[in-house]
Amino acid sequence: MSSGESGELEQKTRQRNDIGPAQDGTGEPLAPRAVLKLSGVVQKLVPGVGGIGHERVQIEVRGADDLYCELRVDNALKDAEGNKVKLAPGAELEIVIKVRPGGAKAVE
Repeated sequence: MSSGESGELEQKTRQRNDIGPAQDGTGEPLAPRAVLKLSGVVQKLVPGVGGIGHERVQIEVRGADDLYCELRVDNALKDAEGNKVKLAPGAELEIVIKVRPGGAKAVE
């Protein structure tokens, strides 16, 4: 893959992951997406099992039911410049749930 193709793919990925209207590749906004924003905090780091798995983070989701308030995800993120970063215990988070177009219906 050439550097031009790599940059184009990165730009499309960034557009797809942005909050707000979806883009169809032409820059034209599609129908607005339904979005739910929750807050959370990193409770602890969970090491990979037997050195095979990736380090994970346990996140407490505020506003979720007691039985469902914890998430575990890989602790492998990238910052705006593409540098690898990790979450630290106690980090405050914004958790965003975006519905794909057609995945939500109006409530009357």
